[in-house]
Amino acid sequence: MNNIHIDFAADVPAFLPTLAIWHHQQWSHLNPTTFSVNARLTMYQQECQRRVPLMVIAHANGKPAGSARLIENDLAHATPHSPWLASLYVAPPLRKQGIGGLLVQRICQEARRLGYSRVYLFTENKQAFFSRAGWREIEQIDTAGIPVTVMEYAILGLCHK
Repeated sequence: MNNIHIDFAADVPAFLPTLAIWHHQQWSHLNPTTFSVNARLTMYQQECQRRVPLMVIAHANGKPAGSARLIENDLAHATPHSPWLASLYVAPPLRKQGIGGLLVQRICQEARRLGYSRVYLFTENKQAFFSRAGWREIEQIDTAGIPVTVMEYAILGLCHK
């Protein structure tokens, strides 16, 4: 997709309701009692900023294509790791076109801009995708009874925040 743009949610807030629905459909099984579509939308509206927590949105031709978030913690329990790449999502018809990789790169750029030297994430089944991009597995855990892999990406040249 040649005309893809990635902007802060603050710059394209009209896409937030669609993203809240997409995210709810994709991940409600991880937080079945915590997040409704409306709760997600409210949270995303609060992330219309350029510091953690933040969201970036991929879009083209006036339509959302995907999103990613940079947040303090993406696990239900306390963790020493921060910040986290979260909610990486690309609309199904647009997958396998490099949009997910662009969103990951942008989140890592924002983390670097904010002074972080590492970014974390968890995934149920996309370890290979992230490993190819330089992420490394650091632990296996359960969240909401679902086994996931925690991964880390080192942003070189910065002091750990």
